[in-house]
Amino acid sequence: MFVLKILAGIAAIVALYWLIKFIQRTVAARYDGYLPFTKSTFAAFCAGALMIAFGYRWYVEAAHKHGDILNGIILAALGVALMGWIILRNIRNTSFPAGIGITVAQIPIFVIFAYFGIFIVVIVFALLVVFPAILRSANPMTVRIVD
Repeated sequence: MFVLKILAGIAAIVALYWLIKFIQRTVAARYDGYLPFTKSTFAAFCAGALMIAFGYRWYVEAAHKHGDILNGIILAALGVALMGWIILRNIRNTSFPAGIGITVAQIPIFVIFAYFGIFIVVIVFALLVVFPAILRSANPMTVRIVD
């Protein structure tokens, strides 16, 4: 069963890759080389989603404590503005229906990338920073050969 889960994960990754490449080729051929899946779009999506999530959390906590809710509202509004920028960028570089369709396709793909990207960043951080620090702090072993 574990092998089937691994194969299903690999198949999902390959299918996602093919879907992105298909959308990129189709949109680039039809709309003068416009590429909807870029690093800047992904970064804006992640920043906007985090601003919305943390802004909402800040708002709820402030509302429960009868505090200042404006900070959470402003943070969430900035996140919505970033998401709006992505939608407007897609519509401006394509047509209205295509821009909305591209945005609808981007959202689940970027959510998957952001979700698994967090784990990848943590693993890379551990391998590049934490693991070498542990190795440097460990006492070296000495082996004595007794005749």
